[in-house]
Amino acid sequence: MNKYLLLIFSVCFISISACSSRGIFSNSNTMIQNSKFYKIYENNITDVIYEIYDINNEIMYSDSTENPLKIDMLNNTIIDVSIGMGTGITIHKYFDIENRLVSDEYSYVLANYDNLVAYIDVPKENSFENRKIAVHNKFDKNVFYKEFDMDFSDVDTPITYARFIENGKVLEITYLSGANQIVKSILLNLET
Repeated sequence: MNKYLLLIFSVCFISISACSSRGIFSNSNTMIQNSKFYKIYENNITDVIYEIYDINNEIMYSDSTENPLKIDMLNNTIIDVSIGMGTGITIHKYFDIENRLVSDEYSYVLANYDNLVAYIDVPKENSFENRKIAVHNKFDKNVFYKEFDMDFSDVDTPITYARFIENGKVLEITYLSGANQIVKSILLNLET
């Protein structure tokens, strides 16, 4: 009996060691999407692996997810990886493939322009109170950061439209305001 346990333990140990040396990627993964700067592989029935490549074709980031994944090139050097978390929430992470920069994760993203991202800053407590619009550099808040206090209606998605205009100098938004959900459109000047 002890010989069988020793044999089973040895086989399990060898299998675990072989798997851990490969990391999250294995040659048996099926490629789902292939681009110059990213690849998506089917890992198993429930999740995928994605890899982000820099301009020198070196892997700068790799991860896996069981959630819906979408990867977009925002311009020639910035990639947006968005992962749906359910209930309408999407997490965005940005990659500057030229400078090998990786952003923090952002939720409630409204618009993008080059290195700028605009999103609703939602407090952890009382999520409908004190929400504001934050606009800043995706990779470094010290380069540019601006907040705008808003009179949002108490709904999950108060912004109905948002885009950067005038070469990223202005954020144009349409949103629901106050208890009566009045539709308002405003221009937020980012230069002052």
